Amino acid sequence: REVIAAVRNGKLKEADLDERVGELVDAVMELTSGKKLSDKNFDRNAHHQLARKAAAESMILLKNEKRILPLDTKKSIAVIGDFAFSPRYQGAGSSMVNPTKVEDMSSILQQYDLNILGMTRGYQRNGDVDENDRKFALNLAMNADIVIFCFGLDEISESEGLDRTHMRIPQNQIDLLQDISKVNENIIGILSAGSAIEMPWHTCCKAILHGYLNGQAGASA
Repeated sequence: REVIAAVRNGKLKEADLDERVGELVDAVMELTSGKKLSDKNFDRNAHHQLARKAAAESMILLKNEKRILPLDTKKSIAVIGDFAFSPRYQGAGSSMVNPTKVEDMSSILQQYDLNILGMTRGYQRNGDVDENDRKFALNLAMNADIVIFCFGLDEISESEGLDRTHMRIPQNQIDLLQDISKVNENIIGILSAGSAIEMPWHTCCKAILHGYLNGQAGASA
């Protein structure tokens, strides 16, 4: 209605409208022509290596008390957090892309010279609390020398078309972090978030690495 009214009252020239419609039709025809990314030739491995380099260079080490990082390969490590299994590597809505492959920490950690005691999700992505998951995570943390805790903003916390009502990480994640800190003081927090966050819980962690939304090769980065 607004476009029609603008043409009728002279605010928008019909010729300009015709040009824009023509451009839109051209775009639609090109995007629906059946051509797919998979049909094009490109070096997928080089693509992934570049994604890893970009992720590694954009991470920020916010904290590293008593030089807990780099990791001591002789010490046992517990990996806790849903983000270690299902990484938040990109945004949602119009920012979504089609990765060639997506790494996750739970799958690639065995490739490194690390003493992994065990891995568990610990918390639920939707904010619910599963008492069995929580107890298993605490028991694992209690028996490990170091805990890598993977956490951050879930998809619904920062999404296109929604205003954030606060700047906090989902409470079930923070509750678990605080409980883990009571049984193990050597926690390395790995953050995944695309927006600003409050960090009153930072005292629970000896080290904090902010990976943001670090793309398809974020885990190895």
